[in-house]
Amino acid sequence: MSWVSWEVMTRPKHLGGLGFRDIEIFNLCLLARQSWRILQNPASLSARLLKAIYFPNTSILEAKLGTHPSQIWRSVLAGRDVLTQGLIRRIGDGRTTKIWDDNWLPRDCNMKPIISLKVNPPRLVSELIDETTATWKEELIREFFLPMDVLTILSIPLCTRRQPDLWSWHFDRKGLFIVKSAYRMMVTTKINERIILKEMQDHQTLSLIVKGGVHCGKRLYLPRSESSCGDLLSSRCPLQMFWST
Repeated sequence: MSWVSWEVMTRPKHLGGLGFRDIEIFNLCLLARQSWRILQNPASLSARLLKAIYFPNTSILEAKLGTHPSQIWRSVLAGRDVLTQGLIRRIGDGRTTKIWDDNWLPRDCNMKPIISLKVNPPRLVSELIDETTATWKEELIREFFLPMDVLTILSIPLCTRRQPDLWSWHFDRKGLFIVKSAYRMMVTTKINERIILKEMQDHQTLSLIVKGGVHCGKRLYLPRSESSCGDLLSSRCPLQMFWST
């Protein structure tokens, strides 16, 4: 029998895992669905009750934990934090969408513009739209945004009729929140974060090897130069390395 870690068991099959469901992540996605319902149906009894108690002057997306939160409210906010990772504004007239604060660029990551190329940039998406022709102000966009952001903005279709901006779920074609798509998003994010963390740790380890030395077994090899360190890693040092304290 071969033992497998829980991390590998919960990894998707196409990534070498066994496809078991991560209960913690799945529970957060279920809580995100409750936050989605509050956002989409603010007139419901539960939404009006929570708003009156915990966020009377803001929206669910801007609500804070508060001084005496109940377990229900803590759970709702935990789901809200998951929801905001895939929530996006669908542009209508652009008057209620903040360029630098809201997710509105339709791409899987970095759904906000990265940086402004000039000072005093426009604040609302409506400032980037020519209302008479229902088209983007391309010159203005190229003046303030990076090329990768420009291409994404210009690819967003605009409606000829004046319609308000709407919240939508990015990972569904119809824009509706689905627990399954949220779970996939969270698992992918978790895997990517671990890959980035491992790369950072490997980079730091290599930097320590180059600057100081590497312990191989009970012996300490101190390279005299970076080239000798490369020879050490390729020939003398076993594959498993551990640091002594």
